[in-house]
Parts: sequence; structure tokens; C-alpha cells
Amino acid sequence: MKEILFFSSGLDSYFAREYLISQGHDIDCIYYDIGCKYSKQEIETIRKDESISIHYDFINLKFCEHNDAFIPNRNFLLVLLTQSMYYDCNKIWVGGSKSDRVNDNNKEVFDELSVFLSKVHKKIIEISSPFWGMYKTDVIKWFDRRRESKTYEIADELLNHTFSCYYPKDIDHKTEENYWIGNTMYKYKTYECMECPACFRKSVELSSINIFRDFKNDKIIQKYEKEFKNLIIPTPRSLATIDYIYNLNRLHEK
Repeated sequence: MKEILFFSSGLDSYFAREYLISQGHDIDCIYYDIGCKYSKQEIETIRKDESISIHYDFINLKFCEHNDAFIPNRNFLLVLLTQSMYYDCNKIWVGGSKSDRVNDNNKEVFDELSVFLSKVHKKIIEISSPFWGMYKTDVIKWFDRRRESKTYEIADELLNHTFSCYYPKDIDHKTEENYWIGNTMYKYKTYECMECPACFRKSVELSSINIFRDFKNDKIIQKYEKEFKNLIIPTPRSLATIDYIYNLNRLHEK
């Protein structure tokens, strides 16, 4: 049985697939339609990729979704569902990294869950991520370095084949947004609102490889600036965030 990778439309799972394939892993990419407020936009983003299996109507979590789009224990539930559906699968991959702060997407929790499932089923079952020891900005820089593509080609790939947003535009209504590479402005169409935390975090990652998007929610900008500006020990995540905010402020002052 092939190894399983939980696939969303986000950057993390996109890079996880690229990394695992580059390391010789034979993986199946699985996406679950869980009925959340952004599921339609995620599916529309990935549905043309034949390497991703989209499962409809297996689990509906829309009634568990909070107003801020958070779904508690989502990854736990999807791990259990996957292990039941693919019972002979001993390896399940997720896209977690050191940047993640939710409890169901970190190494310690998944290590304990691996032990629990192994005991229950009396065989070795491992849930892991290739990026536990890395920040998201490290991962995207790895992706950028291994490509021979020009920056605008990478931008086109990542902006059009990934999606991260808690409050997306209607499925029939993409909006035109701007992004910059150096001083050159380009346009693209997206479902992403460019005002929520998911859009902000994705923009920080893209900015670390010189793909700069505007962001339109001052409250969220101020929240992250306050959190990261005066850390005693800066991290790649905090440095990338502050650098992005600095460039945002320069843009908005023009």
C-alpha cells in the first residue's frame, strides 16, 4: 500500500508532496470534502490535478466549524478516518511544521497518536510530517531553490494552484489582485479575501521568496506586528513576518 498524504489546497501540503516525491516516496494524495465554508474553493483549486483523490461525503464537519473557521481536532478525525479507509496503510503524512500552533498539527501530539494507533491495531502506524523541524519560510525557500523556473513562473504556479483563506469569495466570483516581483506588478485572479489570517500567513511565505502580495486588514497586521516585533529570540517565522509588514507599510504609505 502506498503512503498517504493529507492534501489540502494550501502551500504546506503542496510542498510536502514535492518533497516526498523528491525523496523517492510512493504516495497517494487524499483530499476530504469536509463541508467547511472554504471547501468549494479548495476543491475548485485542486480538482484538475489527477494525482489528488478527492473524497466527497465521507465526513461533514461544518457543524463543528467556529466563526473564525477553526475546526477543533480536524486532523485527528481525518487521521482516524484515513486509517479506517486504508487499513493496510502504515504511514500517514501531514504538512505540519514548526510554524504551526494548533495542537492537532505538531510532532509531539502525532507521535503519541502513532503509538496509540499502533497499540490498538497491533502493527506499526506512523503519522508524521517531513517538515517538523522547519518553519514554513524555510520550506518555501527549499522549494524555490530546487526549481530552475523564474520567479514569475513560480508565482504563477503557487498563486493559481494553491488556496488558503478562511473567508473566500463566492465560488463564481474570483477577484483580480496585484502582486509584485521587485518593482514589477502582475495581476492574478483568486478566491482569497486577502483580509484573513490564512491569507496573511500565506503572503508572508510568498514574500520570503520575493513574491509580494498586498494585504488589506490593518487589525491583523497590527496583531502580528505586536506579537513578533520585540521577541527576545527571533525565529525565521517572526523575521519573515516583520519584514513583510515593513514592506506592507511602505506600500501603504505611497
